[in-house]
Amino acid sequence: MLPKRCAHCKMMFVPRLLGLLFVFCPHCTHLCEQACLKIQDYLRDHPRATQAKINMDLGVPSVFISSLYQLGRLSPALSTNKQVNRLQPCSVCRKRLKAGESVICGVCEDVLKKRMHSRYRAYS
Repeated sequence: MLPKRCAHCKMMFVPRLLGLLFVFCPHCTHLCEQACLKIQDYLRDHPRATQAKINMDLGVPSVFISSLYQLGRLSPALSTNKQVNRLQPCSVCRKRLKAGESVICGVCEDVLKKRMHSRYRAYS
């Protein structure tokens, strides 16, 4: 795999696996895992906490919170917080997501659906 720049510290690294290890360098992955445990404990006591509130109270970087949410490791209550979606770029084209879009933007979703549909027809 080609080297990437860590989403948190901007250091170059070679990603080994998918998930957090694909976005963060090994050091920041460890920090993000520790932050995940803190956030999960915090969300037990504050189930309606927003991303901004978690960031302010725990000092966890927003990039960690967004990545953990996108990977499904945080409470679904954060999905009501539109800030999570606005901070996260589309996984395909890297444009900012609109409210209601979770991982990929509407344009990329349409392209993906068309490709899947054409491949399905080819095998039918």
